[in-house]
Amino acid sequence: MAIGFPPKYKQQITTADLNYAVAYISAVEAANKLGWKIGSYTENGFYANTRLSVRSWGERVIITINYNEIIVTSACDNFQITDSGKNKSNVTKFTELFNSAVSDMNESEAEHKFINLKNQFRNDGIEIINRENTAREKKIRLIPESPWSAIIPKRDYYVTPLLVSLNCFIFLIMALSGAGFIDLSSEALINWGGNFPPNTLSGDWWRLFTACFLHSGFIHLIMNMFILLYIGIMLESFLGSVRFLFAYILSGVVASIISVVWNSDLAVAIGASGAIFGMYGFFIAMLLFKYINTKDRKGLLISVLIFAGYGLIGGVVEKGVDNAAHFGGLMGGFVLGCINYITKSKRIKMHHQAITTALSVTFVIFCATVILPGSMSKADVVFYETIDKLAKIEEEAANSVALINDYTPEWEIIKAFDQGIKHWDRGLEILNSTDTLDISDELKERQQKLKRYSKLLRKSYELSKLSVIEDTDEYDEEIEDCIAEAEQIEL
Repeated sequence: MAIGFPPKYKQQITTADLNYAVAYISAVEAANKLGWKIGSYTENGFYANTRLSVRSWGERVIITINYNEIIVTSACDNFQITDSGKNKSNVTKFTELFNSAVSDMNESEAEHKFINLKNQFRNDGIEIINRENTAREKKIRLIPESPWSAIIPKRDYYVTPLLVSLNCFIFLIMALSGAGFIDLSSEALINWGGNFPPNTLSGDWWRLFTACFLHSGFIHLIMNMFILLYIGIMLESFLGSVRFLFAYILSGVVASIISVVWNSDLAVAIGASGAIFGMYGFFIAMLLFKYINTKDRKGLLISVLIFAGYGLIGGVVEKGVDNAAHFGGLMGGFVLGCINYITKSKRIKMHHQAITTALSVTFVIFCATVILPGSMSKADVVFYETIDKLAKIEEEAANSVALINDYTPEWEIIKAFDQGIKHWDRGLEILNSTDTLDISDELKERQQKLKRYSKLLRKSYELSKLSVIEDTDEYDEEIEDCIAEAEQIEL
């Protein structure tokens, strides 16, 4: 299985015993039977494009013909990390049909067709075939055909593998520190720099950056790293490593900003997908502005749009996916791509890099200083901080009675429930302090639910304490009702 851009497969067909015209016409007929669209004819061969399909986003097949052999090379004409055997299949099918055509070909008929076809030959002959064979090597730096080679840094391709390594290293350190491996808790993600709106809007602006390197579990990490390799293999060679890294980081920050603006709940936003979608947006801008060779642009645009669209649709269908970050990254990357194109004007060519950098940073600063602050009022931020405190108080209250068992002395049980009641009193006091906040109607409704929830659990502790003091079970049903009602409240 080929890895790199583009994946390709090459095979030689010996034709030493064949008439040149028979070999040439048989090759043309084989390509036509496969439904390939033939490009320029030359005396040294021709090239053809395969049809777009579900399995194929287009391959370029180059047929180099001489008097001893035919060299058939199939290479992806757009954006793939693997070809899943498609290029080999193209060459194999062509070889089969070529051999079949040769066996049925009449030599005089072939020579007649060849003479007629010569009228369509390009004058530049071998040059056009050589150009087709070497164009990809010049414009796209291929990665050796090994899955592991995609994560090995090389000249002009080192940012992508380093980003993959950094994300994996951070995840490993988190896992070894006890944060988890399959499904990391929100608390752990916040502690490690997750994009948590109350914290981010309270001054932890660095979370907009650090969140781009955190993942909620091993599967989340692997999926994002595969997609990062997918876009990085292609785009880093086009864009240049430094510019690729710059665009990646800025896109990730914009994605984090949009995530905070869009999501009004207490979700912790993390993951590299926002930055990755940003690179797709950047790539789309490059394709639309014809920054990339015209022959390749159509196939590339189709593949990138399909991939980006699939990711956005998946974010809508699947729960727990921060589609706001995906969309924000995509739009942010597109804007950065537009800036990169606009500043390539001849008038400012000498200062292109400096102007591009300045405008890109200005765009991100605008998002951070104009769009972000309007996403949530200061009162809302304070209220969310209160909810965070209440969650910790609830945990402390639960811990105070967690060690009670059949052998715990009565006085210790009473003391434990007293401690839990004090925790809930403190929680209610904090909630009551938010009465004066000018929060949204949605948060006011949530505030009332939290008060009701806290009072019910406090009551269950009070009744449990009484049942111990009075040595009775008459409160059991009421305790269960309090807990059941609290659990049904949608916070």
